[in-house]
Amino acid sequence: MDSLYLLLPLSVLLALGVLGVFAWAVHHGQFDDLEREAARVLEEPGACGAPATAAGSTVNASIEA
Repeated sequence: MDSLYLLLPLSVLLALGVLGVFAWAVHHGQFDDLEREAARVLEEPGACGAPATAAGSTVNASIEA
């Protein structure tokens, strides 16, 4: 029973913290343009700033050097 006096307030604080982070993200526009970000995943590798080379070739080049 004594543990409930600790766990209940901690769970309420955690829930309020999660709600606060979500409200901050909504207020700062993190969820404004979801369609563009979803389509960006399907673009070519070099289109979104990622290197155009395969990840394996850069790892092998650094190992061989």
